Amino acid sequence: MASVRVVVTGLGLVTPLGLGVELCWRRLLQGCIGAVELVDEKYRGCVSRVAALVPAGVGPGLFDRSQFSDGQWRRMTKATAYAMLAAGEALADAQWTPVSDEQREKTGVCVGVGMSDMEDVHEAGCLIDQQRDNRLSPYFIPRVLTNMTAGQLSVSYGLRGPNHCPSTACASGLHAIIDGMALIQRRQAELMLVGGAEAPVCKLSLVGFGRMGALSRSFNGRPAEASRPFDRRRDGFVIGEGAGMLLLERLEHALQRRAPHIYAELLGYGLSGDGLHLAAPCPYGSGAASCMRKALHDSAVPRDRISYVNAHATSTPLGDRAEFQAIQDVFRGSDNLPVIVSSNKGSIGHLLGAAGAVEAAFTVLSCFHGSVPPNVNLHQTDLEAPEIQLAPSDRAQHWTTPSLNQRKIALKNSFGFGVIIVDLLAIAADEDLEILQFDVKTAFLHGEIDELIFMEQPPCFNDGSGRVCKLQRALYGLKQAPRAWNKRLNDFLLTLNLQRAEADPCIYVSAPGAECRIILGLYVDDGLLCCSNLTVLKELVKKLDTEFEITVGDPSNFVGLEIYRDRSKRTIAIGQKNYIRRVLLKFNMESCKSVATPGDPSIKLSKDMAPS
Repeated sequence: MASVRVVVTGLGLVTPLGLGVELCWRRLLQGCIGAVELVDEKYRGCVSRVAALVPAGVGPGLFDRSQFSDGQWRRMTKATAYAMLAAGEALADAQWTPVSDEQREKTGVCVGVGMSDMEDVHEAGCLIDQQRDNRLSPYFIPRVLTNMTAGQLSVSYGLRGPNHCPSTACASGLHAIIDGMALIQRRQAELMLVGGAEAPVCKLSLVGFGRMGALSRSFNGRPAEASRPFDRRRDGFVIGEGAGMLLLERLEHALQRRAPHIYAELLGYGLSGDGLHLAAPCPYGSGAASCMRKALHDSAVPRDRISYVNAHATSTPLGDRAEFQAIQDVFRGSDNLPVIVSSNKGSIGHLLGAAGAVEAAFTVLSCFHGSVPPNVNLHQTDLEAPEIQLAPSDRAQHWTTPSLNQRKIALKNSFGFGVIIVDLLAIAADEDLEILQFDVKTAFLHGEIDELIFMEQPPCFNDGSGRVCKLQRALYGLKQAPRAWNKRLNDFLLTLNLQRAEADPCIYVSAPGAECRIILGLYVDDGLLCCSNLTVLKELVKKLDTEFEITVGDPSNFVGLEIYRDRSKRTIAIGQKNYIRRVLLKFNMESCKSVATPGDPSIKLSKDMAPS
């Protein structure tokens, strides 16, 4: 399998910069920006009113809905329409039009989609709430199935090879390329039409991502400035839409049929799961670093040969920092420094499930043309390292190699939302650390209020004067309570010589010079303490107990996780059977046929994936 070489012979793009590879690439190098302000009344009240939309209209480079019939529109989502156009361009670019049964059977499809069409889901929910069930489209279910984009492409072009749809959030598009490459290497297909598509811009998505705190909200009146990867003023990503499709082909097959282009060769890939937090990156980018190292190992390419990294960087404060630190960690000590790093999201925003595929196409074009696109909106960074040269914001950069005959080799990153506590458990298992868990009772009542907030006198303490009470401490239900509690706890932990990790505010580590390293992970008012010395842990617990009322115990059950430890084997296993059972009982579903979703058994958490 390893001897099967896979190349890229066709490209197709639909992005906020326009339609077509040539146009999108030219505008990307020019530093053009596809973000616009959402002025429709329905977006009033959204914390973020900026999005990167595919330009619509009639004419070159514009998305013309009239290209599709009414019947087609009823059966497909906008994301599928984008994928259809990008796929058509990629097949035409490669001059591959399968007509015979043999050609169709050896050509497969793999399209990553991050999530279902949220507009469809919202409209269907409204119809159900209004008791208008008969108005629900019979195509609703097919439209919201994420694999339908791949299915539609297969039907449209008569492709009978493997048909697949990875859905790994923001990594879906790049994951589809990886899966397509693997299918060719396993001789399941000679060619794979691969990529990603997404059209998530609607109020439901904006409210949902806004509630997560993931979106930019400081540039609503200046949309062109909102997406700014690696810039110190970054405050969240700009949601975008589009599609990117690539035709992958076995090298011998491409040469035999005299394919007009061989843009690049795919050399290898790496996959990893943070095992940390549902939406936040792991501390210090350890999961991302592990993924990059696996890619280098799989491709048998020395890191000294990598001179360009196309970063995932979405313009979030934590995510960009974590990835930057991961790249620094991977290339520290390399003989070919600094490595050039750029992100395309300053121009096109974050296309979610389509991001990896579109940016992979741009990375292929960087290798083919020897040009690195600019880091748009990067004016002043808070991230610096001798190993990394961030591409300038105002111009494309010429990419040279020491020898004219030397191939240009790039590394493309793509990361998705994925779950801090598991990482700590991995460290504890690997190093055989002692673990204690603690719970702070009535935690929110410890928070101090530093603003004027008044409340009525409680009925049982009312003196009849009509006066109100000025709050000095937080109360449960008060919106300021979580932040006040976190500040109170953080201030106290700092007095105990614990430092908050830069990459994750819920991780604390002993300050340099401490007798023993202590690692503390927080989940609101629950915490895990890890240290090699049990006496040191107990002393820390005593100090916590003098300040707050806490309960302490072994972490056999922590925030819904059942933890099973075998110290003789230095392993820790986790599960959520009881939590799932309680959820089923809560919704009267205990008699349903539940299906377990275990973690990927091929992914083993280890010390090198955790913060040092």
